[in-house]
Amino acid sequence: MRCKICEAKSTHFAQAKILKKYDVEYFQCSQCGFVQTEHPYWLTEAYEIPITKSDYGLVARNVGFAQLTLEIITKFLDVRGRFLDYGAGYGVFAHLMRYLNLDFSSYDRYCDNILAPESVVTELTGVYDLITAFEVFEHWVDPIAELSQLFQHSSNLLFSTELLPSNNPKPGEWHYYIPHEGQHIAFYTPKSLQIIAERFGLKVYTTQRLGHFFTDQPLPSNMDTLIPWQRYEPQNIFPALQQQLLQAAQAQQSAQKSSAKPELKILVDGVFFQLYKTGIARVWSSVLREWAGTEFSQCITVLDRANTAPKYEGLTYRTINPYSYNNWQGDRTYLQQICDEEGATLFISSYYTTPLETPSVFMAYDMIPEVLDGTLDEPMWQAKHSAIRHASACIGISENTIRDLQEHFPAQAELPATIAHCGVDPLFAPATGAEIEQFRHHYGIQKPYFLLVAPSTGYKNAQLFFQAFAQLPSRAGFDVVCTSKQGWLDPQLRQFVPGTTIHPLQLSDAELRLAYAGAIALVYPSRYEGFGMPVIEALACGCPVITSPVSSLPEVGGDAVLYVPPDDLQGMMDALAEIQKPSLRRSLRVAGLQQAAKFTWDNTAAKVQQGLMNAVLPLGDLQDVNYLLAPDWTQPEEVLGEAIAQVFRQLAQQETTVTLAFYGNNADLETINLLLSGIAFELMMGEGLALDEKITPTVVNMLSSPQWNLLLPRLQGRLILDCDDQEAIATFPDGLTAIKLTTE
Repeated sequence: MRCKICEAKSTHFAQAKILKKYDVEYFQCSQCGFVQTEHPYWLTEAYEIPITKSDYGLVARNVGFAQLTLEIITKFLDVRGRFLDYGAGYGVFAHLMRYLNLDFSSYDRYCDNILAPESVVTELTGVYDLITAFEVFEHWVDPIAELSQLFQHSSNLLFSTELLPSNNPKPGEWHYYIPHEGQHIAFYTPKSLQIIAERFGLKVYTTQRLGHFFTDQPLPSNMDTLIPWQRYEPQNIFPALQQQLLQAAQAQQSAQKSSAKPELKILVDGVFFQLYKTGIARVWSSVLREWAGTEFSQCITVLDRANTAPKYEGLTYRTINPYSYNNWQGDRTYLQQICDEEGATLFISSYYTTPLETPSVFMAYDMIPEVLDGTLDEPMWQAKHSAIRHASACIGISENTIRDLQEHFPAQAELPATIAHCGVDPLFAPATGAEIEQFRHHYGIQKPYFLLVAPSTGYKNAQLFFQAFAQLPSRAGFDVVCTSKQGWLDPQLRQFVPGTTIHPLQLSDAELRLAYAGAIALVYPSRYEGFGMPVIEALACGCPVITSPVSSLPEVGGDAVLYVPPDDLQGMMDALAEIQKPSLRRSLRVAGLQQAAKFTWDNTAAKVQQGLMNAVLPLGDLQDVNYLLAPDWTQPEEVLGEAIAQVFRQLAQQETTVTLAFYGNNADLETINLLLSGIAFELMMGEGLALDEKITPTVVNMLSSPQWNLLLPRLQGRLILDCDDQEAIATFPDGLTAIKLTTE
């Protein structure tokens, strides 16, 4: 393939999925670095909506382009000249420039001009003092042909397109490719712009990133300071222009509001499945399996790292690049790009990844390195701490984990926190005597045995068992079974019990069930756990447990286990002796089965779902009495103010404290909060009402079905106002009682 700019040879550069369904090849020029796709056969489909749905920054960027263009015109050209905006889109930019009394026409072969229809020209004729082409170059199939036409009508071309960064990123590594929208097919470099300028006998100025200027005029040496390119930022445009533009945009939004549907989209990064196969993978595979096919699953997209996540029918998956701890910061940028492409409302990771801006929920499994003074400068823990600080809510697999997180990160202590205890797989259940005997025979276990799961020194504290077992008078009558992923036992532990038969085994879950069921007891003397999965699995199999009364273990074991402090050697010796009594083991088995029945994966999945919903619909402000209100926010401020003030007055006379949840219906939240604050301030200062002690106002926006399911049980009803938004109320679910407050 030949380069469309310099006609040199272009070689294969990358592949990406365009419009989420076409596998498309990208090619890069060996001379000028220009990147182009293969022939873009998908463009008709891509331009069914000319301005893409995800272009939320359209207004802000055009405001910036307006100021930049004004700078170019006033410093280099005649303000009385004739100008053209090429690729004008909806006419936002032309509308702004005509507001400044500049003679701007607009041309776009794909999109209807809504805001400045009077500026439209249907064909290019005559000469213009300046042509602008913002965010157009990257759409061209034949850039040289397009430029040849434009330069017939002006030798001054001000344009924007993001240049390929110097690190030569591929799709998935740079946001500007936007393959899911399919419209960006050409990507330029500084060298390719210089070649274009030379081809047409022009000079080019480039910021090396976004803004560029072709001209036949001499360019001053102080171009960087003469034109303040930094004024692209929307807050620097003239307030009057911004206000007019915002009014125009709001008018468009109001026309579409009645047809808008709330959409909740939660991305779940399945990164742990790529990294490890341990207990956290069991947690997430169980949660995803419970969600699959439910109404909530419609809100979920699983980010599948290198195709490693378990697949469940009823869930949506998107395969993404694998993760590396060594690039955890770069991965944040990559995830933000994906969040933007997917329109994500919320993000949660299975293991400490996080985007840059999208609200995220932190899933806390344990705080082992923080509590036990581990080495915290490792990339894994740096990524973990970054994720904690970025979080807008937390979910912990135990109450203790959340307490430890809040202790070590006090700034996050006020975040909404949900406890989602782990469940136990139904596979873990009591076994028959025949099954146990077959297991023992298979592994050559001749004696009754104590069971240890993943025993090691350090915080797992297995040495406490071996030291106590070594002093057990009856130790010759027992074997020891140790299970681990490696099927290996630390030699330091073996030295405590010479002469004892130790079976280091690597077991499947089905075999582990039999190991639990046949053991005298599981001994689990850990100093710290985030949850303690072996404890609950053992209880579910009818296996007595000896464990430590620390961290999360009492939450898991309840009253169904024997507790020994992690440094109590004599206590462990006593427990090993006591657990040999048949009557004690029988009573612990009964209690253990009852305790284990409290921990199910469907409950875990429901709690994780609740934690996610709390993040997008914070319920911390709700009290025992809560009402919903749905004012029509387009009504005059005095109408809204009086209707809401009357509600405040009446509720302030009651004894109970009340939360008023105002339905925003996508209105500006800052404006709503300012209005509510002003009403409350006026009533407190002017009428002496103690509203701060009686009423808590909060704002909820357009709600998805899962969010309604969470909110409805907490509401006493909807308060009727004279200025109700009837269109919004018509979308509310059934079962919400309408209440009219009466004045006495």
